[in-house]
Amino acid sequence: MATILLKNATITSNPVIPDWSYSRMQVLHSCPRKYYYTYYGGKKFVALNEQNKDVIQFLKTLSNGYLLVGEIVHHLIKSYFKRKSKGDSWDLTRLQSFGYRILKDAIVYSMELRDEIFNEYKFTPRSLMEVYYNEVDPSVFRNKLRAEINHHLEMFFKSENFLHLREGCASEDAEIEKRTHFSLGNVRIDGAADLLFKYGEDLLIADWKTGEMEIEDTSLQLLTYAWWALETNRASKNNILLQKAYLLDGHLEKMEFSGLHLQRAKAKIIQDSERLIEFDEFGKEGVMDAFTVCGQERICHQCSFKKICLGK
Repeated sequence: MATILLKNATITSNPVIPDWSYSRMQVLHSCPRKYYYTYYGGKKFVALNEQNKDVIQFLKTLSNGYLLVGEIVHHLIKSYFKRKSKGDSWDLTRLQSFGYRILKDAIVYSMELRDEIFNEYKFTPRSLMEVYYNEVDPSVFRNKLRAEINHHLEMFFKSENFLHLREGCASEDAEIEKRTHFSLGNVRIDGAADLLFKYGEDLLIADWKTGEMEIEDTSLQLLTYAWWALETNRASKNNILLQKAYLLDGHLEKMEFSGLHLQRAKAKIIQDSERLIEFDEFGKEGVMDAFTVCGQERICHQCSFKKICLGK
């Protein structure tokens, strides 16, 4: 995930500039009010006049089933690669079992939160809003999410399209969730690529996707990895391969890019950052009305803040 800071920009009331990230912009584009809750209303030292801060802080901890599946699958693939690099190769059944334990803990913990039962955990599990809001039968929901996780893992293990990625992780130079720090002029970019390794004469950078293929999707995110490779002399423009591995259907998308794509991406990020700056003063002052509610039923239904936003 890429993070960008415009060092020389200024705001009249506060010189601190908000970071740019793909996930941050996703939230803002989907619903400005959710953006307020996530980045201002629930923060301890900003929006100090926010009267519902404690509630917002709690609701920020809630995930949803779709996001949890993605988190678990990414964690399992990372664990698989890490263990394989140490000579301990897990099979599909063992990886699925590990995923089920994580999911089961999340379901149980969510039920405890719902019923106001507060047990101590060494590592606090994720919490699910569908269970907390009592919208689903926990057992049925657990089985549904478990089937999705198992499906993604089966695609990871069995798809021939991903064979070179599975084999590439065993190479000595393979890097998992590689942090990609670099600067472009006054812009600092910080990202994390799921997988990268030398592939013949090329540097292959891949991201695992648990959702469906999008139209305006994560291309911008992947382009920041290409920037990093160029800026750090890891590869030339003609020796970078960007790939998206879709675990839902086993499809591998090979992303074509050029110098023009990189320039457009840079312009887009700077444009986005300027928009973030415009919202920043309102957010820090707790002016919630400056952040409109999206009013889209599908987005509202999947939002953990609906209890406070819609009174549900």
